[in-house]
Amino acid sequence: MLFLFTDCQTEDSIESLIERDISIQDVKSTFNTIEENSNNLRTNERSLRIVWDNGIYKKINGKDVLIFPIDSKDQENGQLFMETPNSDKRLLTDHYNYATAYKNERGKIVIEYTIPVSTSDTEYFTGFLLVSDWKGNAKRKVYYQNGSIIDIVALNMQVTNESASMRQESNTCYIVDNYSCVHVQTPYNEYTSCRYEGSTMYCDAPQSLAPVSWDPDLTSGGGPSGSSGPGGTCEHPFIDGLYVDCEEVICSGELVSDENGDCVEKPEPCDNNDTILEDGTIQEDLLNIWIQSLTDSSTPLSDRRERGGWIVRTSTGYDVFYFAPTFVSTPCGIDFPSNWLSTIPANVVGYIHSHPFSSGDNVTSVCGSVNGGEAIYEGEPSDYDYWLLLKASGHLKKPDLVGYIIDADHIGKFNVSGVENTVYYNRCGY
Repeated sequence: MLFLFTDCQTEDSIESLIERDISIQDVKSTFNTIEENSNNLRTNERSLRIVWDNGIYKKINGKDVLIFPIDSKDQENGQLFMETPNSDKRLLTDHYNYATAYKNERGKIVIEYTIPVSTSDTEYFTGFLLVSDWKGNAKRKVYYQNGSIIDIVALNMQVTNESASMRQESNTCYIVDNYSCVHVQTPYNEYTSCRYEGSTMYCDAPQSLAPVSWDPDLTSGGGPSGSSGPGGTCEHPFIDGLYVDCEEVICSGELVSDENGDCVEKPEPCDNNDTILEDGTIQEDLLNIWIQSLTDSSTPLSDRRERGGWIVRTSTGYDVFYFAPTFVSTPCGIDFPSNWLSTIPANVVGYIHSHPFSSGDNVTSVCGSVNGGEAIYEGEPSDYDYWLLLKASGHLKKPDLVGYIIDADHIGKFNVSGVENTVYYNRCGY
């Protein structure tokens, strides 16, 4: 899908000295009045703010229109994500949605909030924009077919606490679920926690007169989506020159992200009579380790990384405490720090790590002489893998410690008796 934003429009940076119909200071003043005199849905309930410094001008229908990124970041609640009917992903609000400001026919400043919804994979944008004012009142729904506006209808809107997954979408109503998602990082683990924040239902009101639209034609121009911008930002998916938070996708429901970044059904669970591998948390850890190893087919061998951690027994089963950043990952090994033995957590039962290759891969160019420098990856634990297990076992006086390797083909389990006694299982859980 190619998203683009132009028509007979021109763009200039905010710093331009060209005289404009509207200024940022005018918009800020109007915004502050809205915030002071109303229960502002955007700034209070959903913690949306306008990123004033990153706004741009566009000329639309002969008028200067200011377009701004929005910011939902909150130290306690994280960022706002959206989920729509029949979607397998939760989309980052700060990447897709935006605010616009312009003067209407009476010279009054209007501030709007836009949610773009793509419905078909065409060369140019096919879908619709859900447009509301900054107080949270729905205004219009703008339909696009391959970049061109084909219809505009008035909208009604209601806020509800019943999510899209619990209702049937109608032909005239569209539901957007809202989630606050926080990235949690501990010394050993990293995960994302999302909390449902309610839904908004937008319903067509065709009996009303179609409102005036300040929405663009989307049939040409623009740059590649995702190109890097100032301060680590990325270009908006279809608004040329607008830089926003880079895209981040969280999978919906029970779906999980695979090594290609797509949301898919969970891999087949492990069913191999191995108590550790069959643990549900461990299988989530297997998937995360494999994704973090950068193993999709498009990634060069030199860019892949071994990842892993300590397997610990918990009150409910098992978990992986991932290696700290001081454990430096390379394509062909993990360089343990000198004090690694002192970092082993309590209740450890073993360790697990990835080999980000398939059996038969020629790894000479990336592994060189590392750990013997095998030319062809053979899908086995290395002598170094065994030495680490032996060292940890002796230090902890735990002869029953086990090691696991995971690669593109299978899982190998070894113990202090030697790598020649490795037991192999079919790939599962990742």
